[in-house]
Amino acid sequence: MGVADELQQGDPDRIGPSRLLPVRPALAAALAQPWASVVLSGAVTRAQLDENLAALTVGQLPALSLAEAPDAYWAERAARPWH
Repeated sequence: MGVADELQQGDPDRIGPSRLLPVRPALAAALAQPWASVVLSGAVTRAQLDENLAALTVGQLPALSLAEAPDAYWAERAARPWH
């Protein structure tokens, strides 16, 4: 069973001991953006909504350096066979 299936079943104990599910830091990171006034979670069940709301309690996230230089991005993309 994958993480998505476990989240859908609303049983966070089955995912791991840290209880910091991927959805929490992802939603927390989205909420931390100054340009994001609304963040859609996709929650369907009450358990999913509760889990998503827990993103408000994550606190400060570490800085991530995920940005890529535009020239490098476009060069890599242009080299892909489907381009």
